[in-house]
Amino acid sequence: MLVEIYDVIFVQEPLWRVVRQAPSPASRKGEDVIGTSNHPVWIPMFCPQPVGVAPRCIAFVSKGLVLLRPSLRRDLIDSRDIVLISLYLGQDIFNIMGVYSDADHTAINLLAEKAHSLPPLVYMGGDFNCHSSEWDPDCRSHGTTAISLLDTASSVGLELAILSNPGPTFISHNPDLRPSVIDLVFVPPAQAVSLTTCLEPELKMRSDHVPISSFVPIRSSRIEALPGPDLNSPDDVEAAASTVANMFADAFKRLAVPRSIMSRSTPWWTLECTASLATYRASLADDDWGSFHKLCKETKRKFFDERIAEIAYANKHP
Repeated sequence: MLVEIYDVIFVQEPLWRVVRQAPSPASRKGEDVIGTSNHPVWIPMFCPQPVGVAPRCIAFVSKGLVLLRPSLRRDLIDSRDIVLISLYLGQDIFNIMGVYSDADHTAINLLAEKAHSLPPLVYMGGDFNCHSSEWDPDCRSHGTTAISLLDTASSVGLELAILSNPGPTFISHNPDLRPSVIDLVFVPPAQAVSLTTCLEPELKMRSDHVPISSFVPIRSSRIEALPGPDLNSPDDVEAAASTVANMFADAFKRLAVPRSIMSRSTPWWTLECTASLATYRASLADDDWGSFHKLCKETKRKFFDERIAEIAYANKHP
């Protein structure tokens, strides 16, 4: 699964369509809800647009990054072509950006205009629709738009990443059009030549663009330390331990919720669940936890399916 490999996926020109019907007082069929695909492990992030206008760049952020508090920075740049996300780790902020720039170079021009107000980035990538001999050996020109893009990247602390497996990123379905390089990734200079950016042709599927993956290390630049007491004697250690224990006890008394365990607490629970839980508690192995979790899920589904069927039969309708 992609979520096991990637933390953030930027998609350019995403599918934007009717995803469901919402209840409506004016229509029995409901009203169309238009948007992009949703998935329980990904958070879609994009700049909202007026009705009828689709975003041209969306970031899908893994919920595994929730502790980094991913934030869409519309306060810095608000465009349907650009997604700027900030990740927070301690006192450090890491900014990543996805871009779609059309044939009129709309996003490239906007980035050049906003460059002075943008924070340093650790990643910028996307479909820039910009040809240049700097990144495409089959292109003979290096125009002002390409120069502007490189200048903007430099102003936010980035350089063009060197691919570990260079090749065309755009392969048109029209055989009359030659393959070209218009999808680019910019990373900090230290990573630009580290060959941690590569084409992923096996993920291309029916698209005419080859996905690009990049590894961008994110770590705090400093280790936070809390001032500690002087523990110079056994009495000092005992006093510190008592203080910590009292804090936990006080928090438990204030926040713990009393639970009444009865025979009806978990009516779907079976002897197999008890045995599986005992196996996990004895081994504390991840595989046994997975087996226990899977068994509970299946047992619960079977129990409630049977209850629903009983109720439907009793009421004479589903």
